[in-house]
Amino acid sequence: MTFLINWVKQRGRWDFFSRSKQLLLNGCLEDSTNEVCTVHTLQAMVQGSGLGVAVLKFAPAVAILSLTLLCSPCWATRNAALQLYCALCSRMLGQCSGGEEGSIQQGMSPPAFFTQYPTLHPFLLGELRGAAGNLHGP
Repeated sequence: MTFLINWVKQRGRWDFFSRSKQLLLNGCLEDSTNEVCTVHTLQAMVQGSGLGVAVLKFAPAVAILSLTLLCSPCWATRNAALQLYCALCSRMLGQCSGGEEGSIQQGMSPPAFFTQYPTLHPFLLGELRGAAGNLHGP
């Protein structure tokens, strides 16, 4: 969260945030222990049209954060993390147009995705290896 706030302040882009998002963000920053509130604030920023593609600069860090929080023992945190991840995927990959079942959808190939977001490749590969290792037991 701090990296995003610093980037916005350094570039004078605070106007990207609506007044309500500024109030929500400031409230979460004052109570840094409120993880769920912080994750929902990030989700609002990712979904908000005011930030547009500017949020994509932080997509890998936000993706890693959201996927990491899916392991939280707190249901509310896992739920917020899943909502953030879904919003981020929609922002990163774009919205698919609703077509008939079996129709060809436009998308991004894995090489194109990892060229756009290179830091996600080692993280996701590590997570998949860990999950596969857990399937086989200790």
